Amino acid sequence: MLKELKEYKGKSSTACPSVGDWLEAFGDADIVYGSAITSHLSGCYNAAAIAADEYRGRYPGRKVFILDTLSTGPEMELITEKYRELIRGEYPDCDLKIGPNRGLCCYYAEEGGFLVGFET
Repeated sequence: MLKELKEYKGKSSTACPSVGDWLEAFGDADIVYGSAITSHLSGCYNAAAIAADEYRGRYPGRKVFILDTLSTGPEMELITEKYRELIRGEYPDCDLKIGPNRGLCCYYAEEGGFLVGFET
């Protein structure tokens, strides 16, 4: 297997979104809620946290919350549903979208809206 890996000339990639991917997903949202697979197994949370810091620096006054779920299982969907419940309770008329799965981390941003990321 090591020999095959050394000789492989194809493109390699990761399911983990980059900082740039997260920033693009944040779009122009005023408030962002995101979640990521446990930081103990993936760089997803770290990339999201770096992007959140950069986003706050670019847009003072906007809020970004990234949750390290410490999970890899079905709890991810439960967390997303709790996000939905809490956001709707606080902002009943907001434009809330939850995007589809994108590899190990997923996210969605709507202009002026919210981002909620989760895994399935």
